[in-house]
Amino acid sequence: MAGAGEPEELAVLRAEFAAEEGSFPLGLHEGEWDAEGFTRLERAMRAACTWCAGAALLERWLAEGFHLIPREVRAKAACLRRPPHDTAGLCDRLDDLSLCFFLGEPPG
Repeated sequence: MAGAGEPEELAVLRAEFAAEEGSFPLGLHEGEWDAEGFTRLERAMRAACTWCAGAALLERWLAEGFHLIPREVRAKAACLRRPPHDTAGLCDRLDDLSLCFFLGEPPG
């Protein structure tokens, strides 16, 4: 659950970053690109960027997730037998969110 004052999307993001059951990263690890799961992950990352914009300190789990997830998604997607049509573009969107997160700027 998200802490007091945190958007519910942070709870979703925590589950995604931890690759919990039903998460996009877990499905990708098992060889499946779940378009709805990707949207859920991207939406939660976008919300975290907005919520954390300008923060002086970042929680470790957020920093680790924003650093690792875009790279892991790109690496795993390259190994799929049937990747989505615009895999590179989708992965670029996660890279862009990671950059926004670490620069402390809300996504455009």
